[in-house]
Amino acid sequence: MSDHSDSVATVVTKALQKLEVVLKVTADELQGDFIDPRSNLFEPGEINLEDEIVLGFPRCDDGIELTYGQLPALVGEVSEIELVGNLECWTSNQLCMRIAPVFPDTSFYQLEELVGRGVLQSVHVDGNDYELSFVSGATIFGFAVLKFGYWDKYIPPLLSEDFFISVRWTGAADRNVVRRLVDSLIFELAASFNVNLERSPRPETLVEFEQFDTLLPDRELRPLVHDEGLAEVLRLYSFAIATSDPQFQIIGFVKVLEHISVTVVREDLTAAVRTKLLSSRALEPDAEYILDLVTEINCHKSQHRKDSDALLLTIQKCCDPTELARCAPHYLQIRKINVTSSQKDRDAALKQFSAAISATRNEIVHAKLNYEKTGDECPEEFRSSFAKSCRVAAEQAIRWFALQHKSLRVDRFPD
Repeated sequence: MSDHSDSVATVVTKALQKLEVVLKVTADELQGDFIDPRSNLFEPGEINLEDEIVLGFPRCDDGIELTYGQLPALVGEVSEIELVGNLECWTSNQLCMRIAPVFPDTSFYQLEELVGRGVLQSVHVDGNDYELSFVSGATIFGFAVLKFGYWDKYIPPLLSEDFFISVRWTGAADRNVVRRLVDSLIFELAASFNVNLERSPRPETLVEFEQFDTLLPDRELRPLVHDEGLAEVLRLYSFAIATSDPQFQIIGFVKVLEHISVTVVREDLTAAVRTKLLSSRALEPDAEYILDLVTEINCHKSQHRKDSDALLLTIQKCCDPTELARCAPHYLQIRKINVTSSQKDRDAALKQFSAAISATRNEIVHAKLNYEKTGDECPEEFRSSFAKSCRVAAEQAIRWFALQHKSLRVDRFPD
């Protein structure tokens, strides 16, 4: 019995040690229902491989049920987890795709009912068997969140809004097939049950997480910006927030920035010319001075001839990178900007962000066969958080635009 107990304890101890390294948490933080053989309270012979346990999650009440004997296999699966855009969690034998109901047609109650139905579809494709089901709460996705550190004391690893389409398979699956099966299930649920679903990346920041709160913030609204000259830009913004599709949101918010960019470019030119006119040479202008003035104007026009150049100037003029950092996707430099960042780092981050906006917008609106990528495009898996950062940029630009005297604003589409 002693040898058996020692072997069980060794298996469990090694599994827990590896799990701690992979997840970057201690076994105590997992808050589950299991006995750690390293504990002073452990007594040989009190655990067996068949005994059921629960592995919990930090700051969460839910957990995954399994046996001590299944622990090494789970640890192996967690070690190979791949999390794509906070949306898709892949292992060698399953996918968890995070989804959400499209209101008002579908509710979370309907998703909870689907979870209770178990396996919804079994499909055989190219020699592989696939099982599709709805899952919620504690899943392999939660371990991925732990592994990659996308949680803190404000955003726990598991959220009450966590619902997933789970696809399990045998053999070596083709990811394109798996994604196609997910799309097929989404279609069938919509067509048969009127259950409308959308892919929904897990919130990356506290700002996104707070959007799930049902109560309005306890604060006053700002005074309304209602000048006649703001009508078009406000209309463009309202169209952008009326869709839940990140791609259309990006297009809409870029339209806001482009509308304001005309005023920004003219304001920049006016400032440059004003500086020239305030010099002492302007009191006795000669041919050289006039030529310098013309050159200044022509150079300015040349520098901001492209939409991308005007967009960069607008973002540099109107946007605060420390605010954008709170919602920008992880791959952008701006995500690392804070109040102590140097001006050089801030400028570089805004330049990269502007290039990403311009390239991503162009990729979305142009035919794929005709578009040549620049390398600045936002990867598709980050489009949701990227759209949120575009929204913040548009809001900052509108605030700047509203502060300009109406005589300084340029109507991009004059009557």
